[in-house]
Amino acid sequence: MYLARHDPESERTQTLAEHSRTVAMLCRKYGEKINCPNLAELCGYLHDMGKAKQEFQTYLLQNDTTLRGKINHSSAGAQYIIEKYGDSKNLYQKTAAQIIALAVLSHHSGLIDCLSVDGEDIFSKRIHPEKDTHYEESRDNFLREILSEEKIEELFSKAETEIKNIIDRYKGKIEVRFQLGLITRHILSCVIDADRYDSCCFAEEKTSKDNN
Repeated sequence: MYLARHDPESERTQTLAEHSRTVAMLCRKYGEKINCPNLAELCGYLHDMGKAKQEFQTYLLQNDTTLRGKINHSSAGAQYIIEKYGDSKNLYQKTAAQIIALAVLSHHSGLIDCLSVDGEDIFSKRIHPEKDTHYEESRDNFLREILSEEKIEELFSKAETEIKNIIDRYKGKIEVRFQLGLITRHILSCVIDADRYDSCCFAEEKTSKDNN
């Protein structure tokens, strides 16, 4: 069992499975407003994949404040979805994967730049950081305990259709890039809001459904 949160004073914990499901369901609700519930839900599930590793669990239970913010847990979900779909020849798959990856990578930092002013590929560096993040360990544990690969593929297929509907609506128009940018920002806001709301509920010893 992997944990998402631990309160050292009360010894209360929240499992990663519970947190991931709650954030995913909240994201789905928020994503319905822009007709992208599956895209948002998948982002909610994948945002903390990087917590499913021993390094993060040890840090969490030992409450080592010197390591706060130093253990990368936001690249694993992004790396996973890009490895599966990032090189797809299907425009809709590739675009959906990029939006999901950006939301996952950015849910603590704010929307990252993909390129620096000097043309450096920041996006790829964030997907594949130089420091070992124990990605394979996180991925395998997450797929076994939190969400199966089959369920991810099912959600992604629906998310691909949602992106297809948006792109086809603006096909041949310059506005398509603007619309995709707005979608990306909205999806990121879904993840941030859901994640912080669930964190607040844990701190106040409430369940998220109490305030829905």
